[in-house]
Amino acid sequence: MQTGQGIECLIDQRVQAEGPDLWLLTSKVPFYDKDGTCLGLVGISQDISNQKEVEFKLKAAIHTLKETQLQLIEAEKLYTVGRLAAGVAHEVKNPLSVVTLGIDFLKQTVADSQDALDILNDMQAATNKANDVIFELLDYSSPHEVNMQARDINEIIRHVLTFLRHNIYDHQIELKVELAAELPSVSMDAPKMEQVLINLLLNAISVMPSGGELSVQTYTQKMQQAGANVSSKLTERFRIGDPLVVVEIKDTGSGLSDTDKEKAFDPFYTTKPTGNGTGLGLSVTQSIVDMHRGFITLDNRTNIPGACARIILPAT
Repeated sequence: MQTGQGIECLIDQRVQAEGPDLWLLTSKVPFYDKDGTCLGLVGISQDISNQKEVEFKLKAAIHTLKETQLQLIEAEKLYTVGRLAAGVAHEVKNPLSVVTLGIDFLKQTVADSQDALDILNDMQAATNKANDVIFELLDYSSPHEVNMQARDINEIIRHVLTFLRHNIYDHQIELKVELAAELPSVSMDAPKMEQVLINLLLNAISVMPSGGELSVQTYTQKMQQAGANVSSKLTERFRIGDPLVVVEIKDTGSGLSDTDKEKAFDPFYTTKPTGNGTGLGLSVTQSIVDMHRGFITLDNRTNIPGACARIILPAT
């Protein structure tokens, strides 16, 4: 009324005390008398709440489709990387074996020369490192065959912790273990699940070189309503009400940067110094958890500095 200009097709949201919001499509024009005095407004409002609801659902569906498309692209990229890694590993493995045998032979022939032995030992260490990378490449890229049996995840954790007790002691790390009693069994390939736990525990130990607290916890829960996270992998793998077994491995290291959280499971991504890691450990770990119809997350702790790796597995 002040400007004398009309409003055409204004989308007006009205928040209601009870029930869903009301959406109106409104047009208004000033109404004048014969002398040109503005007496009021003439307008019409159309209820478009149903159309807006359909629009929101469509936007959510488009968002889900885009996420699915990105996941498919990522899966294809990883498959391509896997095939490439397998080809490279097989081509390099045999020549590397020849080099290793040659080093062993030369060490026997130059046993009197300490300088030559030192050089050969360095060569052997480098060759062993390359060999480790090749085996991890093959593990990452090879077709996965699993022997699934119902097992107690607590039993697997105790075995792995016993295996790593020297690593924990050498780093002066305090171990805190909280394993739930009467935990449901999980269908798993025990050796591969041990590999998952070893990778995660060694990662946790490596970020606490001056000591800290390593926490291992298990518990059971049921899949809850997903809410806004309805398109996540978690809701794709589990249905509401499904019984789940959860394993949490927490450290008191420096935590994860945004880049670390985004790329942690990417092949060849590592935060370790050159020569101390291949960047394939977490990729292999995720692949094994996927084979078990499980889900793995890696995030910062909320109450204190440090990271938390969480494995979610379906109970049998």
